[in-house]
Amino acid sequence: MAWSAAKYFLELLLPAMVSLGALLWVSVQVSRSAYDRQLWLVLGCAGAGATEYMLAWLEHGSGSKPVVLLAQNLSMITFQFLLLCFLLYPTSARSWTPIRRQFAVFLVASVLLTVFWATTERPLRGSAYTATFSADFPSPSMRLFQLTGYLYAWYAVLIALRAAWKYARISRRRSSSFGLRIISVALGGKCIGAAGRTFSIVAGWLHYPTSELFNTIAGSVLWISQTGFLVGVVYPSIADRVRATRRWFEHQCAYHRLEPLWTALHNVYPQTMLHQVPRSKMRHLLFWQSMHRRYYRRVIECRDGLVYISPYLPRPSQGANEPVVRTAEQWAVALHAALSAVSNHYPPVGGAMPVASPASPDLDSDAAELVALSRALAHIDESRDQIRPRS
Repeated sequence: MAWSAAKYFLELLLPAMVSLGALLWVSVQVSRSAYDRQLWLVLGCAGAGATEYMLAWLEHGSGSKPVVLLAQNLSMITFQFLLLCFLLYPTSARSWTPIRRQFAVFLVASVLLTVFWATTERPLRGSAYTATFSADFPSPSMRLFQLTGYLYAWYAVLIALRAAWKYARISRRRSSSFGLRIISVALGGKCIGAAGRTFSIVAGWLHYPTSELFNTIAGSVLWISQTGFLVGVVYPSIADRVRATRRWFEHQCAYHRLEPLWTALHNVYPQTMLHQVPRSKMRHLLFWQSMHRRYYRRVIECRDGLVYISPYLPRPSQGANEPVVRTAEQWAVALHAALSAVSNHYPPVGGAMPVASPASPDLDSDAAELVALSRALAHIDESRDQIRPRS
C-alpha cells in the first residue's frame, strides 16, 4: 500500500505538479515578453508536458479511457516537436527548412498514431503500455500505436539532445548554459527510457517478454527525465530571479545605510533632492523596481550633496592638496566639521574637491564608499550624543 502510494506520487502527481508550476512560470514570462517567439515555444513545451501528465493522472484516476490514451500520446509527440522547434529555431532564423522537415515527420507520426488507434478493437483501445509487453497481447495495431509514439520520441530526443548540448557549450550566460546541460542530461534519460520501452514492445511481440524490473526502470527513467527537463527549462528564469532578489536586498540595505549621510546633507542642501516618486508603501511593495529607483536616487543625491559641501571641508594645511586616499572615518570627521561650518554660515575654505572617491567608476563601488562614509558619520553622531551632558 505504501509503495503504491509512493509510486503514484513519484510517477504521476509530482511530475504533474512540476509541469503545472513550469507552465505557470513560463506563462508569466510570456506575459512580460509577448513578442519573444522562442518563449512561446517554451510555453508550448510546458503546456504539452503538463497536458500529458494531467491526462495520465486522469487516466489513472478514472480508469482506462481510449480517447484519453490517444490524447496523451498526441501530447507527448507534440511536446517533442515543439522542443525540436525551440532548439532548431536559432539555426533556422533565415531558413525554415529544418522546422518544415520536422513538422512533416511530426504530422506523419500524428496521423499514424490516430490510424493505429482507430483500427484497434474497441475493448483494447485504452490498453496501457505494459499490456503490449506481453507475448499474448492480441492487438498488433495497438502495439504499432505504442511503438510509433516511442519511436518518434526516440528520434526527436536524439536530435534535440545534440542541439541542446551544442548550445550549452556556446551559451555565454551561465544560467542558460547550466539549464541547457540539465536539459541535455534529461533528454539523454528520455532517450534511454524510450529505447527501453521500444525494446519491451518489440520483445513482447517476438515472444521474448522483458522482466517487470526492466519495464519499471525504463518507466522511471522516463518520468525522472521529463521532470528534469522541466527543471532545466525554468532554471535560467529562476536563477535570474534569485540573483535579482539578492540584488534587491543589497540595494535595500544600502538604501537604509545611506540614510544618516543623506539626512545630514539634505538638511543643509535640500535643493539636491531629485524628482520624488510617490511615497506610497503599497506602491513600493507591489512594484519590484521601486527600491532600485530609490537606491539610485539616494546615491546620486548623496554625491550631489558632497559636491556642494566639499568647499567647506577643512584642509590639512594652507595650500596643501587634499590626500587622494582617506579612510571613511577621516572623511566623516571632516564632513562633520563642514556641516557645522555651513550651519554657522562660515565662508568656504577652498574650491570643490572629490570626496570618498571609489576605486572603480561603477555606481555600486561609489555606493559602497558612500555607505562606509554614512556609517562612520552615524558613529560620530552617536558618540557625541553619548558624551553630551544631560540637562
